[in-house]
Amino acid sequence: MITKRTAGLPLICLVCGGVARGINYDVMTCMPCKVFFRRHILKSDINLRCQFNNNCKITQKTRSICSACRLKKCFALGMNLQLIRHWSYNKLKSKHNQLVKNKIENESQLPK
Repeated sequence: MITKRTAGLPLICLVCGGVARGINYDVMTCMPCKVFFRRHILKSDINLRCQFNNNCKITQKTRSICSACRLKKCFALGMNLQLIRHWSYNKLKSKHNQLVKNKIENESQLPK
């Protein structure tokens, strides 16, 4: 789907390199990566762990192997969880607060 917003941009998913369908959550993605991001954000527990070396290469063929690295790449590319529709404000605020709390707890455990 080419729109004014995507005209002239390469239609390649920035997450996995597949065929992109447009800009989703502020990043050019394919439908599988769009749905992956949405589903994992809407889950109550998004504490994923890489079973390999935390640096998995995410491609169209390997994107389903490591959810932790795929979600990490989504955030690194700038996918915006606040753009997810049909999600109540309270749930969004709660999820945002949970992510901030986890970040603060992780930072407080660092040696000073």
